[in-house]
Amino acid sequence: MCGIAGYYDQKGVDQDTLIKMNKILSHRGPDDEGTWKSDYIGFSHTRLSIIDLSQNGRQPMQSQSGRYTIIFNGEIYNHQEIRKKIPIKWTSYTDTETLIESIQYFGLEQTLKKIEGMFAFALYDKKKNQLSLVRDPIGQKPLYYGNIDNKFFFASELKAFKAIKGLELKINRNSLSSFIKSGYIECPNSIYEKIYKLKPGHILNLPLNSEINPRLFQYYDLKTIISSRKTTTDSNSKLKLKQILIDSISKQQLSDVPIGSFLSGGIDSSLISCLMQEASNNKINTFTIGFEDKRFDESLYAREIANTIGSSHNEVKIGYKHIQEIIQLIPEIYDEPFSDSSQLVTYLLSKFARSKVTVALSGDGGDELFGGYNRYLWSSRILSIPLKIRKIIAYTLRNISGNIFTKIEDIGISSGLINHNYQLSDKLNKLSFLLDKDNFEQLYQNLLYNYIDYRDQNVVLDFDKTNDVISKYQIPENLSNIIEKMMYFDSKIYLPDDILCKVDRASMSVGLETRIPFLDKQVIEFAWNLPIEKKVNRGNSKIILKELLSDYIPNNLINRPKMGFAVPIANWLRGPLKEFASEKIFSAVNHKENYFNSEIVISKWHEHLSGKQNWHYFLWNIIVFQSWLEYNK
Repeated sequence: MCGIAGYYDQKGVDQDTLIKMNKILSHRGPDDEGTWKSDYIGFSHTRLSIIDLSQNGRQPMQSQSGRYTIIFNGEIYNHQEIRKKIPIKWTSYTDTETLIESIQYFGLEQTLKKIEGMFAFALYDKKKNQLSLVRDPIGQKPLYYGNIDNKFFFASELKAFKAIKGLELKINRNSLSSFIKSGYIECPNSIYEKIYKLKPGHILNLPLNSEINPRLFQYYDLKTIISSRKTTTDSNSKLKLKQILIDSISKQQLSDVPIGSFLSGGIDSSLISCLMQEASNNKINTFTIGFEDKRFDESLYAREIANTIGSSHNEVKIGYKHIQEIIQLIPEIYDEPFSDSSQLVTYLLSKFARSKVTVALSGDGGDELFGGYNRYLWSSRILSIPLKIRKIIAYTLRNISGNIFTKIEDIGISSGLINHNYQLSDKLNKLSFLLDKDNFEQLYQNLLYNYIDYRDQNVVLDFDKTNDVISKYQIPENLSNIIEKMMYFDSKIYLPDDILCKVDRASMSVGLETRIPFLDKQVIEFAWNLPIEKKVNRGNSKIILKELLSDYIPNNLINRPKMGFAVPIANWLRGPLKEFASEKIFSAVNHKENYFNSEIVISKWHEHLSGKQNWHYFLWNIIVFQSWLEYNK
């Protein structure tokens, strides 16, 4: 895994700028660095050595013909198979050399059809005098690009652009509005004007001439895969899924450095760990985070699973003090505003794992492919209730004090009627913002926007009010089921822009490479060919994953409420984080650029402090943005 960056400027490329880019991205590749430049284009690269630790794997790398130069971030899991088809004498064991020589031999588009992995890379074609930027099919690896003052530049992370002299970056208020509602910034936008994320499954081609005119081309389209699917009811689907996952896990264990697995105790990470252990001749390393607050702690279940499968288990307990220490690091780790609160735990887990391994397998992607989110279970039920009744219930819920919900929850927990991790008050608050939506599109839009009404357009000042996200994506014609529509949108939006961003930045900030077996192309295509009843049915989710997991661990460790890595931000903002939060919120509303409607923000802050409503999603987004703004001033 690595950091890549570079730029094109007809006035010439400055070597010092390339070196500064490397320094800024050194956390992504602490083992080595290199630069390359011609008259008008330059590449910089920092390396985290995973395969072939020798100097033969240094980048930037040139093809043996001299035609191509590449900087590559990622892993090609099937690169050894591709090598067998290319009749040359290899100079290294790296997948980077396989990639560039495959492009030389087969061409770029044919190579992208052959390779399996996660990647973002930049390729200079000397013959065509053309730069190409490429991002993997689902968006596991990041790649930003922009065109300002007749310079074209790109990098794994936005912060690398600080190395370019005279570059003035301006906040994109449309992106800011989106962030305040969702906690992340949807592709292809970034927090800055004129700077974008390359879309997953896309190539950007830039002929290097006097006019900077990049052209985008899509080489992988989930919509096409779904549109051409052939849903089957094969009785052997569980065994087929097992084999596909084992193949994916086996390929992703290719490494010359120590490798382990995240094990939260949930369905997805447990299944990956079980299959990984089954395919290994030795004990695998599993890693989990436990919480001192028992409401959020799954470490006991992770420990039992590890004991059952016989892994070498590593566990660390964290509390508020650990979280408090890293809150200040958020703007540095996530170099554009990002506020999924599970980012805090993901960082601590990555840091803990990095003490023993350099690569860790993750269970991400299982929810989107196999129907794991709770919203898949109840969204269709909500829409089945007459709209008039839903609006009455929504109005009632919004006018009941959050303190009453909390008291009901406390009584339920003490009486044993509610699990201590159920978070009833939070669920009812969320429900109040979903019940009054007219149709599926409105409901899903609100789900993306963290239960702040997507129709409320007045928080961020002076922005374009046409801020609908899902209308940019065409739904495959053969998706009529509401659950599958949500899974499709989640795979296109929430997975790359939130989940994969969170995992990449957190792990790469400590020099840990994470790999995600569920996002193998064969697994994706298999999942979309399964009938929905194999995934979600009669109030049960991830049905086929649970069936497969039951072959390895007891059912009492499988059929539990979903928890994840959420942290109790709502309570912390009223307690130990109150002073810190207040300072950031008032700094945000008093900023000289007037980003926010101060009346709305302050009102929600006071309502949250009083317990009248839970506005922690909204307020945490404001806090994170202000912290990011101060860090990047």
